[in-house]
Amino acid sequence: MLYSDILKALYKNHPVRRAILGSPASIAKLTPRLLSTVHRALYHPARLHLCVAGRVTPEEVEAVCDRVFGGTLPLAPIVEYLPVKEPRAVAKSRTTRKMSVSQPTVALGIKLLPEEDEDIPKTAAALEVLGCLLFGESSALSHRLYREGVISSTLSFESTMNRSFGHLIVFANTDDPEKTLAALKEALYGFNAPDPTDFLACKRMELGDLFQSLDSTEEYASDYLAHRMEGSNLFAYADALSALTPADVTDLVKRLRAPDLTAEALVMLKHKS
Repeated sequence: MLYSDILKALYKNHPVRRAILGSPASIAKLTPRLLSTVHRALYHPARLHLCVAGRVTPEEVEAVCDRVFGGTLPLAPIVEYLPVKEPRAVAKSRTTRKMSVSQPTVALGIKLLPEEDEDIPKTAAALEVLGCLLFGESSALSHRLYREGVISSTLSFESTMNRSFGHLIVFANTDDPEKTLAALKEALYGFNAPDPTDFLACKRMELGDLFQSLDSTEEYASDYLAHRMEGSNLFAYADALSALTPADVTDLVKRLRAPDLTAEALVMLKHKS
């Protein structure tokens, strides 16, 4: 619920703000005819991106595809994808809900819409390294807040950057939501330039995770396909990460440091003990 709330707070129009499973109302409107129409328009071999990783040859893959799909396929119906008119600013600066939880949880989101000439791999790499520097498990902030008893476990974060939307979201379990959120924002607004040692450590950590994932054929295929469908490739991100400099991270922070780009989400205790 916290993750759903912070996405709704960050985005006003973009579909990422909607629950992927839909709502009871939208599910109730489904009909066999609608499902059939969607299937014909979208789930068609002509629209297929296939990525195969493993001990196989291209010829073997082609033979299986020919057997499954068979012969000449009709063209899929044309589906127009209109650009989403998403404003630069967040939709809502704060959202709060009460639930039966053992401890409050909070999220701070920073919105980053791609610019027209955005270098997506470079920005994605800078965003990930920035998240590690400010809000990673080994960050100075995470250690300090945990040592002081403000948070009950280390901070965690996620970064996303593609042609359609982007954000950096940090999560915390805390008995003092206001102090925690204030500390998270202070870390962002007070950041000037990364410490060279910390920058190199975060950069190496991300590169290590990336190359370790290549040991898994399943994860490699999934990551390669995700980048391919974004019009990029997995190794373009690796190259961007390798070439990343402290100045790139500093420049990114300057883009993020605006009050109308941040949103807060809180899940509070329903009943205080």
